[in-house]
Formats: sequence, structure tokens, C-alpha cells
Amino acid sequence: FNQFDINAGQSADPNSASMQFGLIDNVRVETLALPIVTVTASAPTASETGPTSGMFTLSRVGDTSAPLTVNNTLGGTASNGVDYVTLSGTVTFAAGATDTNITVLPIDDALAEFTETVVLNLSGGVNYAVGTPANDTVSITDNDPTTIDVAVVQSSMYERVANDYITFQLQRR
Repeated sequence: FNQFDINAGQSADPNSASMQFGLIDNVRVETLALPIVTVTASAPTASETGPTSGMFTLSRVGDTSAPLTVNNTLGGTASNGVDYVTLSGTVTFAAGATDTNITVLPIDDALAEFTETVVLNLSGGVNYAVGTPANDTVSITDNDPTTIDVAVVQSSMYERVANDYITFQLQRR
């Protein structure tokens, strides 16, 4: 082990206040690459009819020798535990596995609704890196009878004013 003064490039006094570094012979430097995790919606449409599940598939490349727990967050217009069976926010790859799945099982309710979405976003972790794509969407279609909502947009009119109308908005669910 030899000490050198970084400013002068020569041997330095070990008690000196200048910046120092050491040279060590026979050192091997290895890059420790983290597994890279991505997500796709392998079954992008779920339905309350049945119900029929949707599915996210997470894939990893790199070291698969050990189990790997991956974190995620859920968004979209559907509510976790209300519109589909509660998902925990983590999934674990088995040792040796390159893929694992997260199943979105809709909850059949009695409400007429528009198609709702479940967006899964991968979150970073210390044991893996997030690749691209890092998020995807499963849509949940409804099975309840169509309803029509009526709302008054403009509620007053004057008989003596030509072309003065009341305005309604109809919304089909």
C-alpha cells in the first residue's frame, strides 16, 4: 500500500492535510447488476360478468437465483377492495422464476358504472431496478343494466324570448 499526494502525484507525508489516496494491487472490481422488473397487462380486460379476471404479468431479467419481492402502487378509477378484490401492493417472484402474475378479480356490485380502470405502477426497491414499461392498465367492464341519469343544465326560460330553452343533460351508464 503506497500513499500519494493527489495534488503533486508523489509520495506524501501521512500526517499532511492534503487529500490522499492509496494504490492497492490485485484488486478485482465487479459490477453487481440488479434484476430489472417490468409489467404488462397480459389480460387487459376484466368483467363483473362471471366475474372474469384481468391480469398483470411482471417480468424480471438478471439474477433469478433467489426470491424477489417487488413493490407496486395501484391507481385508476376503480377502488382497491371495492371494485376488485384487495391487492396488497407487493408480489414475490419465486426463486428461478422470470415471470409472476397479479390477478385483478372484479367484485360484482349492483351499481351501473362506466368502465373502470386499475393502473399498476412499479415502485423501486433496493434489490431490483424498474425497467420499461413500469406501469400498465386493466379495464373492468360492468354487467349491470344500463341506466340514464338526467340533469338540468339550464333550468329557466322565458316564454316571451324567442329560442329560449331549458337544457337537460342525459348520461348513459
